[in-house]
Amino acid sequence: KEVGEKERLENPLMSYLRNKLGHIDSDALTANQSFLRVLDMVREKILPALEVNTKIASAKKRQKDLRKNLVELKELIREQGGLSYNRRVLKKLNADGTAVVVEEPAILKDFYFTFNTPKRVDQDNNVVEESGVSGVIKASMVQSRVGQQENAGLARLSQGDIDLYEKLIAEKKAFSIEMRDQDGKIIGGGWGPIGESQYEGESVAYPVLFVNFRNGEGNKATQERVGILFAQAMKIMSIDLFDRAGFKMQDSVMVSNYTATVGGVYIPMSSFLRMLVQMRSGQQLGYDDVQWPANNGSINLDYIIELLEK
Repeated sequence: KEVGEKERLENPLMSYLRNKLGHIDSDALTANQSFLRVLDMVREKILPALEVNTKIASAKKRQKDLRKNLVELKELIREQGGLSYNRRVLKKLNADGTAVVVEEPAILKDFYFTFNTPKRVDQDNNVVEESGVSGVIKASMVQSRVGQQENAGLARLSQGDIDLYEKLIAEKKAFSIEMRDQDGKIIGGGWGPIGESQYEGESVAYPVLFVNFRNGEGNKATQERVGILFAQAMKIMSIDLFDRAGFKMQDSVMVSNYTATVGGVYIPMSSFLRMLVQMRSGQQLGYDDVQWPANNGSINLDYIIELLEK
């Protein structure tokens, strides 16, 4: 029912709206507002908030499970002296978008992260070591993923992407996180643009391993595909890194089992645009505001496990 022209809607629902959502234009709470308007406010503001809170609670449980799996993965690596797997390596990228890919037997005994590693060249300008983002993008090109064709990344990534991101990182408009094995070889990672107080996870790559996880009695269970654990560990670490720098939002592009683990949720377009306006109106954070860790191997599995304890 509508009420008098100057009378406010004083019922529990409207009181809740005023107390919890004080940023809403006060005109929305004045008289001559139909109950449909109230329902719209509930639909646009309250229900999405409840959904987000529910998903964040679910993410916390997933992070607890992630820590448990990473601890067990660490124990299995120690017990077995490493995990055997086939590392897919991009040997040649052809102009027509095809590639020469080989599988090399490898043993993973440990892994760590490096950041924004530049390309190294000798005095004759010959490449001695490719850039970190080049290694990560190439790993993503040949990534074997459930539900996708082999080398599916070749359909969406090219040498042009590598050249672009090398340029953007040099200009401090993008970043790369490289996941390396005990010998320093890039086995995965992630990359994306950074600026205007936000950053984006463009894509990821990770090694594909199958291990025997234990069941509740400590016995061996069936083999499980665990490569995604490495990507989730990287995401936990990167969120902590950018959060400590003051960044308020990561555009994760999509909500998947991977991004949901760290609290990825869909939000209304209006909320997304409002967040962008708020970030652009305040202090502008960028590449130089991040305290990039030293590339000395200290950001490793133990570091991630400790983060998940917080």
